[in-house]
Amino acid sequence: MTLFMYTCSYFNSNAQATLKGGISFPSSLGHGDSEDWPLSVIQSSDCLHYYFAGFSQYHDENNGCGNNDIVRAPIIGKLNPITGELLWEKEYNVVIGYGNFTKIFEADDGFIWAVGGQQKTPCVFSSWSMIIVKVDPITGIPETGYPKFFDPDLDNNSSTTDVLQSRIFSSDPFYNNGNFNGFVSSGRAQTNGETFNRAMISKTNADGTTDTDFGTNGYYFGPANSEARTVIQITGSSEIKFVYIGDINVSATDKDVLVEAIDEDGQLVWSQQFSESNLSSVYTDETQNDA
Repeated sequence: MTLFMYTCSYFNSNAQATLKGGISFPSSLGHGDSEDWPLSVIQSSDCLHYYFAGFSQYHDENNGCGNNDIVRAPIIGKLNPITGELLWEKEYNVVIGYGNFTKIFEADDGFIWAVGGQQKTPCVFSSWSMIIVKVDPITGIPETGYPKFFDPDLDNNSSTTDVLQSRIFSSDPFYNNGNFNGFVSSGRAQTNGETFNRAMISKTNADGTTDTDFGTNGYYFGPANSEARTVIQITGSSEIKFVYIGDINVSATDKDVLVEAIDEDGQLVWSQQFSESNLSSVYTDETQNDA
């Protein structure tokens, strides 16, 4: 695994990034010949450490999945950028199977959160669900009850399966008056009774519970055949609280950019689609005749 290091000012402001070097180190998980992928990297608020999250992929002929012996374990690690020492690296499997973390962040109390997804049923890829973990920054040990799956309960009946599968692509923390107040995640989900995906935005409280006052029991779902790739918090509007950017299928071979704004209660404010022709009228890298 290789991490590229930047100045602390780059992570804590809008300053120009300055590459300071890179560190390569072997995995400490003991899986032998494995591929370790950091999908999200942050520098600690005190600028002394790096945290990374992603997955470690290796072969395990005893995983019970027949010819498919690949295991992908969600991982988090902590690195000292001065000495290059890997302080700790751990797996956070809810079940042994196929999964990863896509986003890592540090809360204002110092705890480290990571969000991603994993197969809920081993060997069944369609059982992919959202997972979250909260870990101690010193030891990497998860808090009691973590890691855990997040399965949307849309009808207040835990005995029914409301979402067949869900994927998380990105997550971001949000704050009230400078205090960590939870995080919002973007992805896609296939709800029960439907054969297509919808963009999904979920809202999680600072204590790791779903904010059931947001959308439908904590989840907003976009139009058919769409997905939400990234979501941001909006602080300058009294009506709009979150905006996500994703894509939507307009044919079997074509997608449009999808942008939707959502209010504090998880209700749609507006929705816009942009085709290639729309986007080329907004931005072009061709020389303009401005004289």
